[in-house]
Amino acid sequence: MGSVIAFLKGWVVPPGVSLTITPPPPKPTVSITLIIGIVIIVIIIIIIAVVLALRRRPKSS
Repeated sequence: MGSVIAFLKGWVVPPGVSLTITPPPPKPTVSITLIIGIVIIVIIIIIIAVVLALRRRPKSS
């Protein structure tokens, strides 16, 4: 009965051939440390830009 169901579903495998289904390869993941490092670098760049912008502005006195 199993071969009939397999035939109806289209899973016909010749005798002596094993059907192995492998899972898809894992998707690449971004590590938390990489994200934290990028965020820290962006914050440092923003702080440097603000400090340089405040130094260039002439004092109004």
